[in-house]
This record gives sequence, structure tokens and C-alpha cells, in this order.
Amino acid sequence: MLPQVLPSLLSSHQHSPRLPTSSPLLRGSRCVAAATLSICILRAAAEGTCEGGQCSTATMPPLMYGTAWKKERTEDLVLAALNEGFRGIDTACQPKHYFEPGVGAALRRAFDEGLVKREQIFLQTKYTPIRGQDPKNVPYDQSKGLDEQVQESFKVSLSNLGTSYVDSLVMHSPMSTHSDTMTVWREFEKLHGEGLAKQLGMSNQHDFE
Repeated sequence: MLPQVLPSLLSSHQHSPRLPTSSPLLRGSRCVAAATLSICILRAAAEGTCEGGQCSTATMPPLMYGTAWKKERTEDLVLAALNEGFRGIDTACQPKHYFEPGVGAALRRAFDEGLVKREQIFLQTKYTPIRGQDPKNVPYDQSKGLDEQVQESFKVSLSNLGTSYVDSLVMHSPMSTHSDTMTVWREFEKLHGEGLAKQLGMSNQHDFE
């Protein structure tokens, strides 16, 4: 079963590689690009497709709380966001810019305090290619193949976040080649098929020509 996928409202990267318009990922898709925003709704060709931009699994809130660059303040700021009514949290397995364990700690506190339940939270994380990682702090074994890197990164995210699944798993950007992009995407599909990632998406894609 092909996965459902969602728009990822994330800042565009200035040097994001091009994803060919002939890619199977973009066939039947609706993509919008701007200088500071990249949105791509990738439509599945099988059951459970997204119609009119709406997917039938977990609902992505109209506004999500982003957790980049918050470092040691991540836990307190995420908890504050939840207290203010946010129910969508975006993070990434990218220690260079995100502190995923802080997101997990905030969620545990929110659950323990009865503020929210897990099923009320739309939790999104990302697989970040090696070029976006701090070479001194990579959360997966970069000597392994891309398929294993994706699986290791995802396991780290589940551990950091203290959850058995995520509502959305996003490619932090296309890979440097179409072939590598598809290798990563196929691993995403496996995780979706196992019920570990409810929706799939791609961010930082700004050039569709």
C-alpha cells in the first residue's frame, strides 16, 4: 500500500537539490514553492489518497510549533506551546539544529500532568541527510547505506520522543540524486506500512523545474 503524504510547512533551503518533475514522487502532486516556504502534497496512487489536500489518517493542524534552535530551552518552550493550545509539534533527528530529547521530555510532562493525550498530538519528525548534520554529532552510522541510515535515524527519533509511532515522517530535503531520494523514500514507505509513520512528506523542496 502506498503511503499518504502531507505538506510540510518548513523554510526552504537555499541550496536544496532539485527533484526532477519526472519523479514518481511528484506525479499527480500539487506543489507550491516560494522563497521561504516549500509545500509539496505527494499523492498516493493507491487506496487512501489525499483529496483536496486532506488526508484520512492523523490530521495535521493548520499551525504547528517548530522546535529548531531552542536547544536547552526546548522542553520548557514545547510545554509552554502545549499549554497555549498547540497540538502539532515539528522536530527532526538533527542535533545540529534540534534537541529531540527535549521534545520527548515535554511530551512526557504534558501526558503525566493530564494536559494532553498522545492521540491528541500531531507529532512530526524528519530524517536529515548527512550534509545537514553536524559531522561531530551524527545520529546514525554514516558509513552504512541510506536504507540503514533512515532506519537508525527513525529509531533514534522514537527513543528521543518516547513514542511508538509518529504522525508524520518528513525528508528534510531531497537527496543529491533522484536515485538516492527514491532509496530514502522506499524506506519511508516501509515505516508507513508497519504503522510507525502515519503520513509521509518532504520539505525544503523549492525548485520544480
